[in-house]
Amino acid sequence: MWISSLSTHLPIIMKNLKPAHKTAVCLENLFHDISMERTVEIYRMLGDMGFGRKIVGIFKKSVT
Repeated sequence: MWISSLSTHLPIIMKNLKPAHKTAVCLENLFHDISMERTVEIYRMLGDMGFGRKIVGIFKKSVT
């Protein structure tokens, strides 16, 4: 029941998120779409290293 409610309200929820949180939500959704098992493994490894579920930073190298 809550899944259909969530899918109905998700666009409104995403619209009201701060940019950093919105990025984290999008990345987590991408990870889940690729593989739930591998996503759990990533979070397990981050937890083992003391990071928890927080993604510390994502950087893009600029081409100069």
